Amino acid sequence: MVPYYEIVEKYVGISGRPEGLPQLPDSVFLPPMEMTCAETSMRSRIKSKMDRTVTIGRVAILTKPHNGARRATSAAVRARLLDVFLLLESDNRSA
Repeated sequence: MVPYYEIVEKYVGISGRPEGLPQLPDSVFLPPMEMTCAETSMRSRIKSKMDRTVTIGRVAILTKPHNGARRATSAAVRARLLDVFLLLESDNRSA
């Protein structure tokens, strides 16, 4: 299925951050939207204290010109969603 997803993602233009997580496969992304200072702080604290990954939502918002379309303006991005997902990985470690 991966090649088919990549065809669509390259055509549509999905922004996101590759994280190397098995439950959230990486693909061909446009640059991710910037996290706010609070989100960046939360990301690093959760990573250091809980060993979990907080990432920016993967969305079809153009962060740079793509396939003849202009990038979205900051206002348009804020008007849409700026989701941050806390990805709780399966904890396969023994207690």
